[in-house]
Amino acid sequence: PSLPPSLSAVLKVFFGSRFFLLSFCTGITTHHSSLLGAAMAFEFKSDPDTAHFRALCNGILLLTAFMLIRLLGGSVLNLRGYPVGEGLDHPLNSFWAVCKYPPSLAYASLTLGIDLLLLYGLSHLTDESRISKLLLVYGKSPLAFYILHFYVINIVALIIFASGTPGVPLPAVVPMWLGLLVVMFYVCRFYGKFKADKGPNSLWRLL
Repeated sequence: PSLPPSLSAVLKVFFGSRFFLLSFCTGITTHHSSLLGAAMAFEFKSDPDTAHFRALCNGILLLTAFMLIRLLGGSVLNLRGYPVGEGLDHPLNSFWAVCKYPPSLAYASLTLGIDLLLLYGLSHLTDESRISKLLLVYGKSPLAFYILHFYVINIVALIIFASGTPGVPLPAVVPMWLGLLVVMFYVCRFYGKFKADKGPNSLWRLL
């Protein structure tokens, strides 16, 4: 007996197309990169100079891989953006538009490459520098930042829509994003001091 049309369509998307292959491969790569990051922590502790140099080399390799995927991968290795003919009226934006869900190789190579280069760059900062102290405020409360920033964004969105404005132009997104970081700085600083007063076994320290 034949399968229902709806079930056949679902199976075709997940198991009979490039979306499944790319999502599976990139999903495995992304999760392995998390394990690799945890393993790298031991080298960052025992031999930080070598670890940061490797971060620089791997970051360059990943960004090179992104450029090759973008320029030569076509619609086979790219799920969104310039290679699949999306957003060609804005070529610069289209080139950097990558697909996070389902995960793509372009997304993984671009984001991990940038992260590793930032890691190398930040390694040259001293603990007493103003930038280090600023970033440490966010770094001490990462999960609290992640959870609470959704609520801040939704509150701002409700205010915008309540004013009768359907949205904001793209140039206004950057200053709004910077404003969000300013707000979250004080939120993270408050929460960092709050959980610092809790015992080592307190659940508040998980946020």
